[in-house]
This record gives sequence, C-alpha cells and structure tokens, in this order.
Amino acid sequence: MTPKMLTCVLVDDEQSNLDVLVTYVNQIPSLVLKATFNKSLEALTYLLKTPTDLLITDISMPRLSGIDLYNDIFNEGFVVNQFFVVPTR
Repeated sequence: MTPKMLTCVLVDDEQSNLDVLVTYVNQIPSLVLKATFNKSLEALTYLLKTPTDLLITDISMPRLSGIDLYNDIFNEGFVVNQFFVVPTR
C-alpha cells in the first residue's frame, strides 16, 4: 500500500533554520514540501489560499508569531491537521 502523501509548509524568519528544516523534510518520503517562507505574513496569505496538511513554524517571529499564524488560519475556518512550533534561540 502506498503511504498517504502529506503536504507541508515551513515558516521561519531565520534562513539557516529554514535550510535545516528543508533538509529534514526532504528526507521524509511521505512529505511534499509545498512552500517555505521567511515572513509569517506572507505565509498567512499563502495558507489562506492554499491549505496544507502540515505546518512547521518558528514560534518567535517579527509581526506575527507562529502561534498567531496558526490562530489566524484557524479563525478563518481552515484546519491544519498537524502543527509544530520550532523554538529557536
């Protein structure tokens, strides 16, 4: 049986962190990386138009935190099945 493919979006304001996340996601055959963003507001615009299965985001970002990003998506009626927050220093 073929495993279900999950779509994934990554959001982190630090490019080096985003690069590491991309490397990890690309090693998981059942994940399809749809987009990456350095700015959470750009990610919000994208996610409101293009739903995804998995959102991996930094918790602390300028203007819109990872938690606020998720809440904004949820409040618009979209459901992200999996949500992970990646704390960075």
